[in-house]
Amino acid sequence: MQEEDLASCYTTGLKLAVENDCKSIAFSALSTGVYGYPSHDAAPVAINAVKDFLEGKDGDKLEKVIFCTFVQKDVDAYNYWLPYVSLSYFTELSNVIKDASSHLWQMSMMRNGRML
Repeated sequence: MQEEDLASCYTTGLKLAVENDCKSIAFSALSTGVYGYPSHDAAPVAINAVKDFLEGKDGDKLEKVIFCTFVQKDVDAYNYWLPYVSLSYFTELSNVIKDASSHLWQMSMMRNGRML
């Protein structure tokens, strides 16, 4: 899978969410499992695809975008890349929340004081 293909997966998901009047969407480190896309390469692609969509004409139709990470390699990648890639766009990054019962890591981002 190429970078453009991976970005398209995120963009398509965001478009479908808007088309179906969803206010939020969650992504789980697409293609980093059995498809073998390296987590540290995939995270900035995902973050940039979301950022680009939110900056576009339909970006204000979503209130919340969540990156869910289930394994440590994905947690590490998003912890590394979120501050670098999103700092220029997102005004604040919320705390990372761990749900110990499901081992689900959730990273939520804020833009203009509004949770995404």
